Amino acid sequence: MTNLRGWLFDSHAARHGVRLWVLDERGRCHELLDPWRPVVRVAARGDAGARAENLLHARLGRPPEKTSRVELFSSELTEVWEARLPPREQTKLTGELKDLGCELYDADIHPLQAWHYERGHFPLAFGEFSVEEGILRGHELHDDRWAVDYPLPHLKTMRLRLS
Repeated sequence: MTNLRGWLFDSHAARHGVRLWVLDERGRCHELLDPWRPVVRVAARGDAGARAENLLHARLGRPPEKTSRVELFSSELTEVWEARLPPREQTKLTGELKDLGCELYDADIHPLQAWHYERGHFPLAFGEFSVEEGILRGHELHDDRWAVDYPLPHLKTMRLRLS
């Protein structure tokens, strides 16, 4: 495993997680894969609940996990199924669950934003990234999300002209 010091430069949803680019202190860009998957939380009762559970089971290849969460507006404890799928599959699944009449939780948060929330980092955060064969295995930030003045990576400019 190697450690890479640099800035979290960019990220995109990929087939097997999140593809990210880290700009190191020398200005070199490193492409990594974080095998993270966003969580979809679903509540449904009756026929819709049975259909939702079957759909989740089919997508996951196993029964979905059932847990309880506090509902934001009512503060009541609500039973939900939790499923983690690659970011690109989440949108299709949430559309199908919505069509079944299910209540969805956290489905309106863009997968990349959820990734930043869950991992505790932010765009252009400086830190140390543990990498094994192109796979992100961990990270430690050396940056403060509230800092007003902070070092930035060395960026390059490319200009195109049509003639």
